[in-house]
Parts: sequence; C-alpha cells; structure tokens
Amino acid sequence: MPQGSCVEVSLGTDDAGIRDSKNACGPALSINPAAWAALVAHSVRTTSDPR
Repeated sequence: MPQGSCVEVSLGTDDAGIRDSKNACGPALSINPAAWAALVAHSVRTTSDPR
C-alpha cells in the first residue's frame, strides 16, 4: 500500500463501520463485531511485515 492509505473504524455494539479515511463521503462497510474481531485476529496471526 502507498503511504497514507488508511481506514477508519467505528466500533459500536451492533456493528463496526469501516471506511477510507481520505474519502469520508465515500462508501463504507458495516460488519458485525464478531466478524471484525475475526478479521483483526487473522491479520495479527498472518502479518509478518512490520510496516
């Protein structure tokens, strides 16, 4: 990813909202908290590049 490529996450009790931080008016994803937790857990387990 180019530098400056970021996402914003808003964690609620019913969902996690995910969007491009540089396009706040653009599309966003909404997933349930369990799916967000699974994504984070998978990312932590499979990330070997410390960038």
